[in-house]
Amino acid sequence: MKRAHEAREPRIRIVGDLHVGSMWGLWPPNFSYAGQPYPQNPWQVYLWQAWERGWKTLPRPDVLVLNGDLIDGSQPRAGGAGTVSPELDLQEEALLQVLAPVRAGKVFVTMGTAYHEPHRLSTVARLVGAQEVAGRHVLPECKLRVRNPEVRIVVRHHPDGGNALYTGTILEREAVKAIRAWAARMLDERHDVIVVSHVHLVGWEYTPDNVLVVITPTWCAQSEQSMVRRRYTWLPRVGWVDLVVRGPGAAGVVVEPYLVEPPLKEREVPWVEL
Repeated sequence: MKRAHEAREPRIRIVGDLHVGSMWGLWPPNFSYAGQPYPQNPWQVYLWQAWERGWKTLPRPDVLVLNGDLIDGSQPRAGGAGTVSPELDLQEEALLQVLAPVRAGKVFVTMGTAYHEPHRLSTVARLVGAQEVAGRHVLPECKLRVRNPEVRIVVRHHPDGGNALYTGTILEREAVKAIRAWAARMLDERHDVIVVSHVHLVGWEYTPDNVLVVITPTWCAQSEQSMVRRRYTWLPRVGWVDLVVRGPGAAGVVVEPYLVEPPLKEREVPWVEL
């Protein structure tokens, strides 16, 4: 327990890309909808165990940001293939059960892609107690200002365009564009920390301009389609990222990732002996 005179160290947890409804995403146990059961498959069991373990064993965050693509959506381009069910109401109900173990001081919800989240999840956001900001429960970006020590953190789902396969490129690009926008007075205040999701990878970098850029991982395993098309380049990292504020500015923020091994072995094609 912290003593009264000890410095406060706010913990901010960013969790994104749950893709609830995907055959390879998070899915709650013992789920049924309209009287029909939808059991977990082996890798959903694995993901769920890791999800529960993280919430039970790691420190409770002061702030939780649910950073987009929380459901998988109906997958219209694939005709619903790869989903437990393409029904959005079912996926949203499953999402509420996925979020049942969550414990946090304040919760914020940001927008994901329109392809995965056409409803924008405003009902789900209200039901999980998401903070209302400027009349909205689902935000295009979440802007957090920590006082004493002073840190400004911006969390949004999408990186600012470009190649999604090289985390270094994303990190450097985000920092450069943010600094240029600030210099051109296109931002209301300088952004000390920028957090993005969407690409199912993880990484962070403290730039020479004193900006911390973070990419958060996913809770969706590699799909069979990705194994066919991008076997070695699209290997998702599973988990979340905590930011612990211990001092002012980007340099005072410590990144603490919670990472688990992706459940690949359950789906690996077996070797054939010749």
